[in-house]
Amino acid sequence: MDKLLESFETVFGNRFLKYFKEQEKKRHYFKVNDYKKVIHKFVEDEQRERVNYYSRTHVHFTRFLLVSIEKFKNNGRAIDFTELDHKGNLIWQLEHVIPQSNFEKKDLDKNKLGNLTLLNRDTNVKISDETFIEKKKLLLDEDESKFYINEVFRRDKFLKSDIEQRTIDLQLELKDIFENYFDEYCEKVLSLELKSVGRVSISFDVINGISRKQSNVTNESVIHIKNLMKNFNESIGANVSTISQSLKKLIQYNVKDISKPFEKMASIQPNYSNILEVLSKQFSKLQTLYNFKNIGNFLKNIDFDDYRRQLDEQRKRKIAKCLHFDIYPPILFLDELASMEKVTEQSEADYY
Repeated sequence: MDKLLESFETVFGNRFLKYFKEQEKKRHYFKVNDYKKVIHKFVEDEQRERVNYYSRTHVHFTRFLLVSIEKFKNNGRAIDFTELDHKGNLIWQLEHVIPQSNFEKKDLDKNKLGNLTLLNRDTNVKISDETFIEKKKLLLDEDESKFYINEVFRRDKFLKSDIEQRTIDLQLELKDIFENYFDEYCEKVLSLELKSVGRVSISFDVINGISRKQSNVTNESVIHIKNLMKNFNESIGANVSTISQSLKKLIQYNVKDISKPFEKMASIQPNYSNILEVLSKQFSKLQTLYNFKNIGNFLKNIDFDDYRRQLDEQRKRKIAKCLHFDIYPPILFLDELASMEKVTEQSEADYY
């Protein structure tokens, strides 16, 4: 695990390394002795019931999360997010997408992950108190505008109601990287080389009884081909007695030659990971979209008073038209007279 710690220090800085070591002492991550399980458990513990991603020591995990996503998705841009100034302060700082001044003191949305990003300190100083629109304009000429995690500033607008969804999107991004592309993450972000998983190294002497160099071939695929060969050969001898002996040998010889290339190939397995990845994200978004909290927020934004006023106006217009054409329906059945609004002649009104 020393290499993992060295990598954490190089990529995320001394402060994150110190924070991670403190958490490791409490939760004993290194007991599992597996990079993927260590990081997965750390992320799981950090995100459990967390709302505040900004205050005090919370910033260390937030930086880890944002830097991990950016370095994995940034198409090769080499950025040192551990860079310090002459006073030992980090050059790359957390910044609120919607400024803190737009929130009340106890508003939890202010410090949620979805309202945070990474900006250079000089940029941060220029735009920290600006509105989202002003930040968007000022960032146009800055390198940070090209960051993957700063896609939010390429939107036309970003409201408080969008913070929760961006939080979920970032969490899903990190989950997808660690679950489906962990080897690539280790090589690309942490500069750690891991052996590919899900493959079995076997030697050809297991298959043919002779000594050959090892190859990454799945044992089942070669055995399956040889079984097909055996069944084919047996079928020729058992069911096609009219075939001459010379023709039989010729067929056996050629089929054997055809099978040889397959012994050097891994069986091609269909890869549905990309499709499942998209479906997983969509289902997660739907699940989040249709929870009670979001439904409550939706209902909260409906102006029921205005809706009631509109209904009252409609009823008044219907009553006025009924009186004009000498029609006196029971009030309880007034809503049934929806088509009354289109009546313009007494002859039409007499229908009612």
